[in-house]
Amino acid sequence: ATNVDALRRRWFGDAAVVAIHTGNMGAKQYLENIMDAARLAARQNKDVVFGLVGNGSRRAALEEYAAGVKNLVFVPSLDDAEYQAVLQSADVLLINEKPGLRESVVPSKLTSYFVQGRPVVAATEADSVTADEIRAADAGPVVAPGKPQAMLDAVLEVAGDADRAARHGRAAIEFAENNFTAASAIARVSGWLESLRRPFA
Repeated sequence: ATNVDALRRRWFGDAAVVAIHTGNMGAKQYLENIMDAARLAARQNKDVVFGLVGNGSRRAALEEYAAGVKNLVFVPSLDDAEYQAVLQSADVLLINEKPGLRESVVPSKLTSYFVQGRPVVAATEADSVTADEIRAADAGPVVAPGKPQAMLDAVLEVAGDADRAARHGRAAIEFAENNFTAASAIARVSGWLESLRRPFA
């Protein structure tokens, strides 16, 4: 098994809080919002690192946009075991959508997020399908999209409250077990439940 703590140190150093976004780096995700949150964190001396895991059409442009932001780490696409371990290493998992987006499809990453037992911070329109799903699962706070300070505040607030983080994480797992019936997702959950007993750092 991949050592979660070692992986966390390798990618994110000894940051007190690690917030991770995974998946496609395209226009729809409007990832500049996360980079601006990282920039604010650096300016405000917050001990938090934002990680962007994955690849996509806008990765090069995003890396350029984020040049010099020390609270931001780009992690390449990982194999399945490392991907799960990197999600496990996070204090908070991020969903970030472009302002004005209210898609009728729930992002597939919600399934992989919820089974991790980590709180989710979602920057999305309050009436989006994603927001409905996060609220239904009680997986974590929903903040306005395109507002980096709101995202930063929500990440620090949830990560700074171990009881709340654990409650959102448990609620998300329960929601996944009851609602995402894909056999593979359920099969994975049982394995991860064991690893979730690792106390929230």
